[in-house]
Amino acid sequence: MKVYVVKAERSGGWWALEVPEIPGVFSQARRLDQAEGMARDAIATMLDIAPDSFEVEVVPILGLEATMALDALAQAKDELARAQQQATVATAAAVSALAARDHLTMRDAGKVLGVSHQRVAQLLYTARGQWLPDKKQYRVIVSGVPRFDRQWPAPTEAMVRAELAQLLDRSEDSFAVLLQLDFVNEKSWAGNPTRWSSQAS
Repeated sequence: MKVYVVKAERSGGWWALEVPEIPGVFSQARRLDQAEGMARDAIATMLDIAPDSFEVEVVPILGLEATMALDALAQAKDELARAQQQATVATAAAVSALAARDHLTMRDAGKVLGVSHQRVAQLLYTARGQWLPDKKQYRVIVSGVPRFDRQWPAPTEAMVRAELAQLLDRSEDSFAVLLQLDFVNEKSWAGNPTRWSSQAS
């Protein structure tokens, strides 16, 4: 669909609108959020076409100081997004070390990190899934607990224990979990031919 760029520049208490691609198309709006509608009507009238047959992109023309401030803001947001991503990766690595390698429960890992055990589980699944080269999903079933049937990228005993504790309304340290890897036919679980069988006692 055709896109017309509309320049919007302050003039007194109005936004003066101009469409450089279409000479003679001018309009004005009190507020910037009204500029698109006003420009669309002006373009449709000039070209004798339906107002919904094209797109409008309004570009505010601002002063140098405001433009520089907006550029600085955009850069700061980019840096913040990168920092947040790095923090997420670092937190996920810490979660993996605490829960998977040091065998802390998800509640204990959450206490150490200052997050909920649900967040610990989420980060662990994400981290383990990213570190698996094949991104394979595993089906986890628990003997004697028909309601437990999960799909995870990299199940661990801590993950299964936390989920079971919530499902059975028991504390995580009131039972043990033994994971056993079985290979099953692909048709038994579409797209996920590997299964973890768990036993809770």
